[in-house]
Amino acid sequence: MALLSSYLARRRLDAAVPYLGKKVLDLGCGNARLLERVECLEQYTGMELHEDRVRRLRAHHPKWRFVHCDLEHEHLPLPEETFDTAALLAVIEHLAEPRLLLSECYRVLLPQGRLVITTPSPLGHRVHTLASWLGLTSRSAVHHHQSQYSKTALDAMVCSVGFEPVAYRRFLIGLNQLCVYQRPH
Repeated sequence: MALLSSYLARRRLDAAVPYLGKKVLDLGCGNARLLERVECLEQYTGMELHEDRVRRLRAHHPKWRFVHCDLEHEHLPLPEETFDTAALLAVIEHLAEPRLLLSECYRVLLPQGRLVITTPSPLGHRVHTLASWLGLTSRSAVHHHQSQYSKTALDAMVCSVGFEPVAYRRFLIGLNQLCVYQRPH
């Protein structure tokens, strides 16, 4: 892992944790670092593209559920209105077309449920690209970025599937964005 990558991951978690509930769907869960940071979880489901990672996570965290899923191309194999929070932490920028996933998040969230997204700001994307060339951040992560979003563009896309904006802030000197949306009644 590149020099700054784990620091950036910790800061994303720091930004998101205050908005997470007790029934969390962690989309693109990676190594499930969220489990180390959220107290009082009642339910946790981590969804991940890589089958080998899902197997390891199941072995390391037998209390929680992990599911292999292609978030961009598959419907979530989950029942409606199950979670109070869906987290997309450093994920949405890796999807060329996230609308299906956003619609699925709406479907599986309870009324008043929250969608928590972190993503680089457009400036942050440029800085991250430069940092990856210098070996300070993950080259593969930047290489796999499909999209970059301004607050306006992200709001328009997420709200088009029915969510309402709740909170927004930039962190890491404005290079990253935290966007929180809510499913209405």
